[in-house]
Amino acid sequence: MPRSGGTRSKAKTAGRNTTGHSKAYSRGDSLDPAGALMEPDGTGIAEIEEDGFHQRTALFDKGELLGELAELAAEKVADTRAAVEVEDGPRGCRLIVVAGPDLGTEWSFKQPEVTIGRSAENDLDFTDIAVSRNHARIAREGNSFFLTDLGSDNGTFLNGVRIEHEALSSGDEVIVGARTLRFVELNEAPPTNAAHPVVEPEFGDPVVVSQANAQALRAGNSQIDVNVVPSEDGPAEEGGSDAPDAPKSPFAKGAVMKLVAFAVGGLAILGGLGFLGYEVYSRVTSEREREIEIHARTYFLQAVELVRVRRFGDALVLLESTLMLRPEHARAKDYQAHAVKELDVWTTVDAAQSLVAERRWDEALVKLEPVTRGLEGGSTAPFETAWAPEIAALLALCKKAVAEAQIEEARQAYEANERDLAMDLVARALGDYPGLSSALALRERIQNDAKPVPKAAPEKPKTPPEMEHAVSLYKSDRIPAAIDAAEAAGGPNAVKYIERMRAMMKTLDDLGAAHRQKAAADVVRMSPKALDLDASIALGSGEVRARIKEYYADGLYLKGSEAYQDGDFGKSFDLLNQALRAAPGHKLSANYITDLQRKAAEIYYQGYGIKESNPAETRRMFKQVIQMTRPTNQFHQWAAKWLSGNGG
Repeated sequence: MPRSGGTRSKAKTAGRNTTGHSKAYSRGDSLDPAGALMEPDGTGIAEIEEDGFHQRTALFDKGELLGELAELAAEKVADTRAAVEVEDGPRGCRLIVVAGPDLGTEWSFKQPEVTIGRSAENDLDFTDIAVSRNHARIAREGNSFFLTDLGSDNGTFLNGVRIEHEALSSGDEVIVGARTLRFVELNEAPPTNAAHPVVEPEFGDPVVVSQANAQALRAGNSQIDVNVVPSEDGPAEEGGSDAPDAPKSPFAKGAVMKLVAFAVGGLAILGGLGFLGYEVYSRVTSEREREIEIHARTYFLQAVELVRVRRFGDALVLLESTLMLRPEHARAKDYQAHAVKELDVWTTVDAAQSLVAERRWDEALVKLEPVTRGLEGGSTAPFETAWAPEIAALLALCKKAVAEAQIEEARQAYEANERDLAMDLVARALGDYPGLSSALALRERIQNDAKPVPKAAPEKPKTPPEMEHAVSLYKSDRIPAAIDAAEAAGGPNAVKYIERMRAMMKTLDDLGAAHRQKAAADVVRMSPKALDLDASIALGSGEVRARIKEYYADGLYLKGSEAYQDGDFGKSFDLLNQALRAAPGHKLSANYITDLQRKAAEIYYQGYGIKESNPAETRRMFKQVIQMTRPTNQFHQWAAKWLSGNGG
C-alpha cells in the first residue's frame, strides 16, 4: 500500500465541505441564478460553473463509528460479542487526528502492522520534532491490535498513560508527539443476539394420566392415554368391572382432598402462567425500550459528528430520526435549531457567491448584510456561524471590487479637474477597504500633482491690501464685523466691498429661510448667485462659501429625491451628482446614487429579458440605464454595447 503520512499525506480530510441541503431534508427551493447570469459583455446568458462551493448531499457510512459511537456499538452487544467475533479478528484499522496538527485527517489501513515515526520509511511520517525517527507501532497480534513504543525519546501514550506494549480497543486515543490519534478497528463484527438465543418455555394443557396408564408407563409401555381423569375403582376391563357394587357418595373417602388439590393445582398453574407472561412482557418491553434508546443515541451522536464537519443537511435527517424516537431529547432539539440556522446562512452565502461570480458586487454585499453582523466589530451576530471564513472572504472580495470601481471613477473625476469629487471618492474607497494601494496612490497624486495653469488664463484677482482684514473677518462668517472693518479702512475699494457684504447678508437670510422651509426650488435658484457674489468678496474660499454649498447640496438633494420618487431616474441622477460636486461627501446624495445603481441593474435585467420579444422597449430601458449611471458602471457599459449593436 502506498505510504501516507504527515503533512505530505494525500489522505482525505474529515473537515472538507461536502454537504449542505440533504435531499431528504429540503429547506425550500434554493435560488436559481440561471435566469440572471450574464456574460461580462452583456451579450448572453453565462453557464454556471461548478466551483466547489455548491454543496452536494454526501452519504455517510453508519457502520463506521468513531469515539463514543464505537463505544456505543460495543455496548449494544456487550453480552454476546465474544461468541460471535470473526475467527481471524479485525482486518485493519483507522486512525483519525482528533487533536494537534492535521486535525480531522484520517487514514485507513488494511495491513496487519502500521509504523509511526519521523522517518519517511514509516507508514505515517510526522515531521514535528517531538516524534522519533521510529516512534511507535500498531500491529495485530492474534485477534487484537497492540500498541508498542519503539524506544521513542518522548514516549507513546494510550488514553493519557505512557505505555510500552498495550492492547488497543476501538475509541482509544494514542498520543504521538503533538498529535492525538483515535484508533478504530475495521471490519468489526456486527451487533447480533445469535450467540445466546433465548428459548421461551411453551405451555400447553395439563396431561392427566390414568392409574392404568401410569402402571403401563412404569412397565415401559409407550402407549399413554392423555386427558383421562383417574378412576377411584382401579383398573377396569372393557366389558365391565370385577369389583362389587358399592354406594358412591360425593363425600367418599379422599374425594374432598382431591378436589381441593386439583383446585390449588389449577390456581398454581394459572398463577405461574400469569407470572411467566408478565415476565415475558416486561422483558420484551425492556428490550424494546433499550433498543429505542440505543438507536436514538446512535443517531444523535452521528448527527453531532456531521455538524462538526458542517454537513448540516445530513445532520438534520438524523436529528429528526432521533426526535421521532425520543421527542423529549433536549440536546437534539438544540442541535436541530442550530443546523436549521446554519442551512439558512449557507443559502444566503451561496446566493452571494453566485452574485460575486457575475461581478455584481453591490448586490452581493446587500445579500450578505444579514449574516455579516458581528464579523467586523459591529453588533453581535445572532449566533456564531460555521460559515464565517466564507463570509469574511466574500466581504473582502466585494469591498475591494467596489473600492476599485470608486477609484476608477475618482481617477476620471481627477482628469476632468474635479478634484474635490475625486478626493471624496478616494476617501469613500479607503473607508470601505482601508489600505487599498490604488486609492493611496491616487490620493497622493491628487495632493501633490498640481495641474499646470494654462498660459492664456487670466491672472487671479487679489484682495486689496487695505481690505485684507475685512475679508478675513468675512471668510470666518463674521460679516457685520467685516463691514465695520471695511468702513474703518476707507479708501476707493471700501464702498464696493461694503455693498457686496451687505448684499450677501440679505442673500444668506433669504437662502437660510428657504432652506429651513425646504423650499428646494428657491434654494437651487438662489445658491449659484450667492456663490458668485461670495467669489467677488472672498475669491472662492471661507466658511460663508461652505455654508452656501451645503444649502445648495441640500436643495439639489431634495429635488433629486423628488425626481426619484416620480420615476425620473435620469434627472434624479443628474441632480444628485450636482449635489456631490457642490458638497463632496454629502451622504444623503451618495446613498441615493447607490440606490440608483441598484435600480439600474433591475432595469437592465428587465430589458434584457425582453430584448427578443420587444426590442423597442429594451432600447428605451437601456437608454434609461445609461442616463442614471456613470460610464464606469458595468450596466452602463453593457447597455451602451447593446445599443451600439442594435441601432442606438
